[in-house]
Amino acid sequence: MGFHATAGTATTAPAFFYNSCGQPSWCGKRTNEMDAVEMEAMLTFCSDEGWRLGYNDQQSGRPIDQGVLDLFQSDFADGTPHRLWRESYLEPFSLQPIDATHCES
Repeated sequence: MGFHATAGTATTAPAFFYNSCGQPSWCGKRTNEMDAVEMEAMLTFCSDEGWRLGYNDQQSGRPIDQGVLDLFQSDFADGTPHRLWRESYLEPFSLQPIDATHCES
């Protein structure tokens, strides 16, 4: 799945665009422009998509990507999206790569 991301600011969420599904509704918005559903969707995205990107980077042998880590600014929305995004992205790097050659049949 191809995507493009533009980092957010202290007052706005980052913008993500996916070839397959477009852009989430909360992208580029200020927190006071988001309703509760969008805020929850953004936090779910931080957890799920942050982990997926970290997992793909870790499994591909790519180093931790500082640009990806900084997509949500630490002072945006009291820092919650930033913390959740970073924790989710970094978690797979603490896992051991899967080595299919040692799996038992």
